[in-house]
Amino acid sequence: MKDDSGEFVGYCNELSVAAGDPLQVHVATATSGQDCWVDIYRVRGCADAQDLPDLEFIERAGPVQVLAYPPSAAGTRLGPGDADVAGCGWPESTVQASIPSTWTSGVYLAQFTSASDPTNRPSSRYGQDALFIVRPAAGKPSSKILVQLGVATWNAYHIWQNRNLYIGDIGDPTGTHSGGLRAHKVSFHRPAVGLSPRQKVSTFPPTAYMYTLPFIQWLNEENLTVDYCAGTDIDRGLVDLADYRLLVTIGHDEYWSKRQRDAVEGFVSRGGNAAFLGGNLAYWQVRLAEEGRVVECYKRAMGHEWSAGWAPPPLDPLYRDPHAYPGHDNSEVTVEYHSPPLHRSPVTLTGASMRNDEGAPAGEDEGVYCGAGWWWENFGGPPRPAKGFTVLSAEHWVFDGTGLSSGDVFGEDKKIVGFEADGIDVEFSAGVPRPTFRDGAPNNVEIIAFADCSDWSEIDYSKKPPVFEPGRRANDATLGAVVTMISWSSGQGRVVTAPVTDWPRALVDLVDYTDIYSGSRRVVPACPEARMITKNILVRLGELEG
Repeated sequence: MKDDSGEFVGYCNELSVAAGDPLQVHVATATSGQDCWVDIYRVRGCADAQDLPDLEFIERAGPVQVLAYPPSAAGTRLGPGDADVAGCGWPESTVQASIPSTWTSGVYLAQFTSASDPTNRPSSRYGQDALFIVRPAAGKPSSKILVQLGVATWNAYHIWQNRNLYIGDIGDPTGTHSGGLRAHKVSFHRPAVGLSPRQKVSTFPPTAYMYTLPFIQWLNEENLTVDYCAGTDIDRGLVDLADYRLLVTIGHDEYWSKRQRDAVEGFVSRGGNAAFLGGNLAYWQVRLAEEGRVVECYKRAMGHEWSAGWAPPPLDPLYRDPHAYPGHDNSEVTVEYHSPPLHRSPVTLTGASMRNDEGAPAGEDEGVYCGAGWWWENFGGPPRPAKGFTVLSAEHWVFDGTGLSSGDVFGEDKKIVGFEADGIDVEFSAGVPRPTFRDGAPNNVEIIAFADCSDWSEIDYSKKPPVFEPGRRANDATLGAVVTMISWSSGQGRVVTAPVTDWPRALVDLVDYTDIYSGSRRVVPACPEARMITKNILVRLGELEG
């Protein structure tokens, strides 16, 4: 498997650090006998409306120890063959014995280089850059708002040698992949976590950049100060949610651990607030291993999760049949949250989901489909339709200052709905969606805006020309239902959910990554209504007023 490794590749020992912690890296090379320096940058947003980071230089450190592979390894992804599961195992070097307090909480980039001067730009060499997060020091929050970044999802999609949680390389020269060879564990000790293409699809921006960069840029443009952490930090107890009034998660935060989810649900029930500005949230339960450096999730091959009203038992070695082992604790088994043995739909966390078994007819396991997805760009079909939110309750405080009235649509130019989006099960009355509550949606939920994507699954673009098939459901490339932007309360806390992965991308001028067929991708201006709505949410739920 070839790639553009360049002179040095490396990774950070920890993906999240705090002031006072050491910053340690692991670096290897097959082509350079020069010294390796580590340039540290803080990420400020998007560069030139692209899915590339705008960088602020912090310092140069080193030179650091480098593991030298033989020159014959040049052009391959360095590391042992099981690196995706077990990590690369390269020697450790200390860049900073103690991270200074002047490094404010945020997203940082370490670049491994022999250049005489810092480049002040991301590298084009795969593996030469490594992301890390500086979280606030214990007991020293700088804001009332904590932004959780979904690093477990970055890791789930990442490939360094030949496997991730979705696919494995079958070893033929064409680079063909098989879901049956997927890994059940993935390590953070690999170069470029979050910066690789999703699986074998090159049309998408790097997983970590797609949603993180535009949100950071918007925060800076609005002069809003927040703290950052990795979602895995919450599992490990490295941040105290009680220090904050608002927890925010963004984009595609798909993989959560039980301890992480328990902590967030407890935070909200005790009076903390949450803003879920993303889609396909908390879809898979995972476990952390090796002090948080490995993510475990025992998934089946694509197409083998469900069949004809039967749910096969989980592959996770922690699982025991409750009939044969009564009382066995299956609560940390790694499966989809909505499925057995968990039956813990995301609706109890975010208020919405893409799929929920609570409403499945007796004896069936297909569940209730909610929300929407558009993956045709991956299957040779067209870019997704331009779809925005229709306002239902313009009097709701989230719409203050937007100028929107009930019935108005916002975000359409930005294709704000999709790539993956969540919803609740609804029925229409006089053109207005009402919760059915058969999916377990909160009993006090208010739908404040919606997008009807119910026909998305009825178009088969695999046929030439495309065929519209009313009522069609089985579809690898689209999921169609109603996406619901909602407001609700849980215990003493308040929650606002704008359940679309691309919500952060609507906040700034940015290229349309779905426009995969034109020679040059157009830059779409920010959606002013989405910007104002997001500010209202952070100011109100973060209690920044006064």
